Amino acid sequence: MLNCTFEIDEEICKALPEISVFLGVIENIDVEKIDTDGIENFLEEAWELARGNISQYSNVQSHPNIQLWRKAFQSLKIPTKKYTSSVESLSKRVAKENSSPFFINPLVDFYNALSLKYLIPFGGFDLNTDIGKSMVLRFSKESDTFFALDAKAPINLPPGEPLYASGNICTTRFINYKQSREGLIESTTTNICLVAEVLNGYPLEQLNAMQYEFKRLCLEFLHVEASIFIVNENNPILSF
Repeated sequence: MLNCTFEIDEEICKALPEISVFLGVIENIDVEKIDTDGIENFLEEAWELARGNISQYSNVQSHPNIQLWRKAFQSLKIPTKKYTSSVESLSKRVAKENSSPFFINPLVDFYNALSLKYLIPFGGFDLNTDIGKSMVLRFSKESDTFFALDAKAPINLPPGEPLYASGNICTTRFINYKQSREGLIESTTTNICLVAEVLNGYPLEQLNAMQYEFKRLCLEFLHVEASIFIVNENNPILSF
């Protein structure tokens, strides 16, 4: 038991009916035993698979899985010319001519590969940090702050943005647009929570396949058995 909590606020559920959040909790990772080569190969394969899937459409935004997020952002009055879902941003990198995978660290590379293979937003948090101990998907309040990776100082957020927060610290703006430097997964992280937001309309067979492969690859690459949870309107609070 890690003594962590995760919650989805009812206002988010009202704004995005039938949204659910997949949580993959992985504990006691031995970073020295991670199959780094296996994860790199998985990311390379997922990159090419995503390129092929996307190329069947006139542009990245036309893929049904990515369209779901553009429509969701538009329904939330989020300007999609300025802010896009993480899966759209990642897919646009893939779609560029002569693009090749980029590598951050094995755990981040792992969830980026899953995101590309199943064209679903994926993110992750370090459960060893205070930030990772208590997470809520909610709308922002006036006291919330966000410290971007490329910023020199945190900024104050306006109320009404959908985000992940721990206390008054925003960890990801606009659900999955941009993650802060708070709670990031590092190469030395041993306990993590991976999250994937699932919108109404995302193919159930893809979701089931992703969950099955996630558990299988955690054993293969990380040598750890992962736990899977789903948080939604009917099960809004999780303790683990």
